Amino acid sequence: MAEAPVASGQHYEALQADRKLLTALMEAAAAGRREDLRTAIQAIEERYSSRFTKNGGHCGGDSSAGSKGAPGAERAAATESDFLLGFKDGHGRTVVHFAALGGSLEVLQLVLDMCPSGVDARDSSGKTPLFTAASLGHTEAIELLLQRGAKVEAESEEGCTALHEAVYAGQLAAVQKLLLAKGTDVNKASSLGYPVQVAAATMHKNILELLLQAGANPNSDAGTSNTPSLFPPALVLAASKKECDIVRLLLEKGADPNAMDSEGFGALHCAAENDCTRCAQILVDFGADWGLPARDGSTPLDLARQHKAMSVVKLLEALGPCPLPRRASPTPPLVSEEGSQGHKEANAAEGGDASAAAVSMSIVLDPNGSVRSEAQAKVEKLKHDGNMAFRKGRFSEAKAKYSQAIEECPKVEAARELLGVLFSNRSFANEHLSDAQGALHDALAATQLRPEWSKAHYRLARAHRLSGCTEDYISELWMALRLDQSNAQIREEMDAAVKEARLAHRRAQEKAVA
Repeated sequence: MAEAPVASGQHYEALQADRKLLTALMEAAAAGRREDLRTAIQAIEERYSSRFTKNGGHCGGDSSAGSKGAPGAERAAATESDFLLGFKDGHGRTVVHFAALGGSLEVLQLVLDMCPSGVDARDSSGKTPLFTAASLGHTEAIELLLQRGAKVEAESEEGCTALHEAVYAGQLAAVQKLLLAKGTDVNKASSLGYPVQVAAATMHKNILELLLQAGANPNSDAGTSNTPSLFPPALVLAASKKECDIVRLLLEKGADPNAMDSEGFGALHCAAENDCTRCAQILVDFGADWGLPARDGSTPLDLARQHKAMSVVKLLEALGPCPLPRRASPTPPLVSEEGSQGHKEANAAEGGDASAAAVSMSIVLDPNGSVRSEAQAKVEKLKHDGNMAFRKGRFSEAKAKYSQAIEECPKVEAARELLGVLFSNRSFANEHLSDAQGALHDALAATQLRPEWSKAHYRLARAHRLSGCTEDYISELWMALRLDQSNAQIREEMDAAVKEARLAHRRAQEKAVA
């Protein structure tokens, strides 16, 4: 809900008027309409000048929104720098944030002239206008904010800086501008990881090159930090996404080819799991240990065999025993008493690994096959029936309908999109039935069929959550958000998941010390 400096005893009509003023102010700033902004500011001045007189020289309510000067100084008080900053939207954003959002240099100059202290105003997440400009790539706005004294090292509540924001959004020019600013820390850790991890996870190779040229450590959080990131090292992230060029770039810049995540899996494990021969060959060429066991004892060759990645199996088997000395896998991270490792150990005790069983499948579609109209209609009818059952909370029935639809659906390239939807829907039904293995199996199938579909990755994230795999849960949320950056629901869930994981990690550390 919008906030405005209104006294608690004011009438409803006054509150509505304030909201209209707030809307006019923020919309004009965001749209870059200088004259409309001046009009909105004048209307605010006139409205609050009368309140100063009525209230004996003080704008009632928010002390930060007005001046305590004498009645004769109403207009001067109304243009005080803190006055406009007292108007905020429901996320705590000020008119300076909205001017940075719009990117109009003349509007931002006007606002900063009137509100010089607003250059580092923080919203409810602790983000300043510099974050806003960075995320949208408004380089002129970034330069102006820095000239007016914006702190490039300012951190949000999650420990992120404007640089993290620009890297995450893929804003190359903004990253360049921020890297030139005095005080920028290219190796700053945050809840999203280090900038190099963010660049690797979002697959922005050109930005990663800039960061490395600026002195970023390619081994940031490579399994050795006392307070590790929730995300794997950049090299592991790149290999997991089959980003071979990024893998090579990181290795050329000094990345440890045997860097491991918190589970002891390295980049070569990921290449083997994904049947990416090119990545595997690059890693081996740079000294990756193909016999290195993860914490569960599996080597890259084990994973290649398990996932039927025959090209990688052939490559690694031909190498024979690895001559490199063994090194220990990392100590299990303290996440929570019911964290992902505890879940995996319990699952193993029952005789199986849900994720291992789930990823062994492979869907092959006939590139030349067609879908007959009667078959299409039958599958669509089954999907509709499944959707109706799901909406009524009959999840077992919905699962059965989706399963029948998957069985009936022709396994041809022309039906790829429909099959992806069916597997995604069945994964959702399995999630509601608390079937972690089934949810994971179907979500993986959906991502295999439709790798660029945000919802498929979201379903995979939820399946990992059900399995207790916090790191994979957050990683897939991140992927889903990358594919649909305007999805507020996914962004909010990811922020909440990161906060909860960091809190659980902190509690576990405190418990271990105690």
